[in-house]
Parts: sequence; C-alpha cells; structure tokens
Amino acid sequence: MDQKLFLLYDLIPRRLFSKNELAAKLGVTTKTIENKIKLTNGDIVYRQKLGAYHFASTLPKMISLKFLFEIISNSIENVDLSHDLKILSAFSKNTNTLIETSTLSEILQTLVSLQIAINHNLVLSINYIGNDNINKNKIIQPNQIIYSNNKHYLYITYNKKNKKNIGEKRTLFINSISNIKKERYEQNSTFQTNYRGNAFGKNLNDKYAELVFCDAAARYIKREHIQSMHYEIIKEDFSGNKVFVKYYYNNILELILLLQTWMPSVYFVKNDEFAKDIYKKIENNFQTVLKRNN
Repeated sequence: MDQKLFLLYDLIPRRLFSKNELAAKLGVTTKTIENKIKLTNGDIVYRQKLGAYHFASTLPKMISLKFLFEIISNSIENVDLSHDLKILSAFSKNTNTLIETSTLSEILQTLVSLQIAINHNLVLSINYIGNDNINKNKIIQPNQIIYSNNKHYLYITYNKKNKKNIGEKRTLFINSISNIKKERYEQNSTFQTNYRGNAFGKNLNDKYAELVFCDAAARYIKREHIQSMHYEIIKEDFSGNKVFVKYYYNNILELILLLQTWMPSVYFVKNDEFAKDIYKKIENNFQTVLKRNN
C-alpha cells in the first residue's frame, strides 16, 4: 500500500484539508499531493470554492481500517469494552490498510457516510421513515452518532432549507435513513457534538427517579456499565442483591421501558403518585397486549 495514499484516505474523512495542509501533513510538495489524488480515480476531488479536498460521493470507495475501528468502538454500549476497542484501534494506525467500502454492511456504509458528513460540516438531504411510516425528505445537519439499546441513532439539527422545524434538534433512527445526498458544505459551522445520551437525546440532570434494582437487575446495573444509561448508584445492601439508583431520564417512556423489561426486579423507592402513574401506564400496556391476543 502506498503510504501517502493511505494517509490521504485516513486524514480526509476527519475534516476538510487544503492542498498546503495535506502537503505539510505528508511532508511532501503540493505537486505530490496532486499526483497522489490522481491515483484515487476521482474518489477524492478538490473544490475551489472550499479550498479543500473532499470525497466526490457521500460514501468514499476506500476507508482506513483505523477510521472503521473508531466508528465501531462507538457501537459498543459497555464502557469497558468500548475503551478496550479504542486501545486496539490505536495499534491499527501502524497498519496501512484500506478497506473497500463496497464490502461493508449497509449499516456500516451508512455510519461511514454520516460520520464523514459530521466531520466535514456537510448539510445532507435524506429520506426518513418516521413513526407514521411515511417516507419523507429532510434537510439536516448531522451532529452525532450514538448507539443505544442495540440501535444506532443520529442526533441532527433541521437545516433552514428544510422549511419546517428549522433549528429543531431531533434524534433519528439510523436504520430508517436512506438516499443520503450532499446539499452543501458549511465552512463557518461545527456540526460535531459529543454528548452522552440515548434515543431520547443527550443526558440531562433535571429529571430523575429513585429506583431499586434487585437480584439479576442489580448485578446487571453494577456489571455492565452501559453508556446510554444515565444513573448514579446511591447505595447497596450488604448482600449486594439490592441496589438503590438515581436514574436520570428525558422522557417517562424511558422509565416505562426499563420497568417493563426488568419487572419485578426494578421498582420505585417510594410508591408516590408519580410511581403509581407509571405503574398504571405499564398495566394499561399489558392489558392492551392481552386484549390483542384474545
């Protein structure tokens, strides 16, 4: 593998580079950069208006193994394992390996396209199927990819060309995104955010519920270190089979899903009106399912 060509494919996904910047990074002349770019057969192009190189398509033909490692490490919810993979990815920088993106899964191709768009401050046109099951076109600024509860999500801001909901921040389910196209580069913006969060948005500290995790649920909450769960362990009993947790949430649906998943091993510390209301919603959910099965 041509070392200089590899470096181009490893650098350009991370941000837009001018010809002089790339020459300085690679320790060569700008003429050498031009010659190396020709070897990409149109995959990397120069845009005069930007004064920088970028990929011709939202999905480049090749990508570095290191860049893929970084994307995949963010798709692991366990904090410890994610850390381990990031350590391993550091070793991949010494491996001049380029991967053909056509060999990747559809979801990883989408993740590569979206991460490059985030890094390049690239406004995108996408098709998105929402809860109403209607495929709609959206003009978005992609801000961050997160992985929560075995699903990938994209934090976005609606661009002014969207006409509706301008400036509104949303979370989109990545598997419902298709037909990703370039709109324009915004040089004076920074799209990238680095929030801790989940499908309901970034983690906030303004709402929380005090919960008790028992038995298997207690072992789970202590052992797994799930990145998308925002909580503090307040105390645990002597046996370790009961853990008291301050669980932060953005939407009460988070509490309902958690309780339904672990019931009866997770419950509220206080059986107050808020707790009773949540329990009632869960009971109604079960009654709805029973009616549908009859």
